Amino acid sequence: MISKKGFTVREETDIQNAILDDLSVEFPNMSKEKNNALVVLANILSREISNNENNRLEAYNNAYVATATGIHLDRAVLTAGIKRIYGTSSYGICKFTKESEQNVVIPPSILIESEDLKFVTLNTSFVTVTDEGVDIEVKSVETGEIYNLTSGSTFKPVINIRGLKSITNTKNLEGGTNTETDQQLRARYYSLITAVSNCSLNGIIALVARLQDVTRVSGRENVQDVESNGLPPHSFELFIEGASQSVLANYIQTIKPAGIQTHGSITENVVYQGHTYPIKFSRFNKQNVYYKLNIRTTVGTSTETLKQKIKESLIRYTQINEIINYSEIVGNLYNTVEGIASIKELKFGQQANPQGDSELIAGSGIAFFTDESKIEIAFTTR
Repeated sequence: MISKKGFTVREETDIQNAILDDLSVEFPNMSKEKNNALVVLANILSREISNNENNRLEAYNNAYVATATGIHLDRAVLTAGIKRIYGTSSYGICKFTKESEQNVVIPPSILIESEDLKFVTLNTSFVTVTDEGVDIEVKSVETGEIYNLTSGSTFKPVINIRGLKSITNTKNLEGGTNTETDQQLRARYYSLITAVSNCSLNGIIALVARLQDVTRVSGRENVQDVESNGLPPHSFELFIEGASQSVLANYIQTIKPAGIQTHGSITENVVYQGHTYPIKFSRFNKQNVYYKLNIRTTVGTSTETLKQKIKESLIRYTQINEIINYSEIVGNLYNTVEGIASIKELKFGQQANPQGDSELIAGSGIAFFTDESKIEIAFTTR
């Protein structure tokens, strides 16, 4: 039955006793011996009712965020537009070296392992190991942070390759993340639901983000009694991309806390209940990001189609991230674009013709931006 404590089920013996009590009212002289037909019938009914209640309990638990697990929790939080964050694989480069005077060839997609952590090489054709060794990209077979290995880790092939001397990663293997647990997903669900129901900065950002035509929102606040970092005392500044100024100002007026100032480079006067309020906010300052890639394609892949898909993936990645990271870019491309055999070169930066791959971090009010004209892609089949 459903109570304030949730859905509770009765013990089978309690159900059976309740049925027998009802039957005794109807048949006062009824024998309660086990071989009595009515007692047998009561046993059968109590068993079926108990199974039915347990099935209903499972269905009840699967419908609520607090009690659902696994795929049922995924479905429960999806009603609020929230999806589980799944883990990603770790990527990097390993150097294969050979014994002297040996001819060594690395087959495509071989398994290698480091202390039981399995990786697969991303070469799609046979690669000859030279005297200096050869670099081959690798990817963890499974997802998780445990696959992020420091440079200098040693590997061995799962199958024996005669003449192979060593396998080591020349740079850190990075990009591996864990799949969100049920507990973490529940916590994120409750924090987001709470955020959109209060007047905290996160709550205001979450509400503005739901407006039609708004594509990005961030903000900062000053809770002190004196000016701080250019913000007046007890004020907040929103950085918003998309939607018209008048729509944004009118909406901010309806959701901001009473007596708290808004701040920003844009001012819109809003008339509300006969009073005029100056509502302030800012637009993002866009920081261009340039990319240069050299991609080895899989057999039969159309380079024009692949180029377009890579550009679309990089544009999406750039628009939603405040940190541009080499390993994340590599992982994102492998996970979202088919036809990439390996990424031979990846450079990015804030100037055209980038030469580096150092992490980029957006400051307050800065939004990374790129478009097709800022992405240079070359292809190779070797």
